[in-house]
Amino acid sequence: MKNKISEFFNVTFPIVLLITAIVFIFIDELPSAASFIALYAVYSIGGYLRNIDKGIDILWNRIYLRNKHDGIE
Repeated sequence: MKNKISEFFNVTFPIVLLITAIVFIFIDELPSAASFIALYAVYSIGGYLRNIDKGIDILWNRIYLRNKHDGIE
């Protein structure tokens, strides 16, 4: 159940941020719209950084296991 709630949040949060920014643009509140667009950018970049971190961890683990197999520690 926790995974489904987390997945729902990960899908809807960026959409809500963009819709809110569009609404603020239409009512001529540009500073508020810019804030929501900045939040969307930070949220998106955070996701990419998490993926890069996972990739580095996998690569580091493979190098460690290869060195351990070769007797280099």
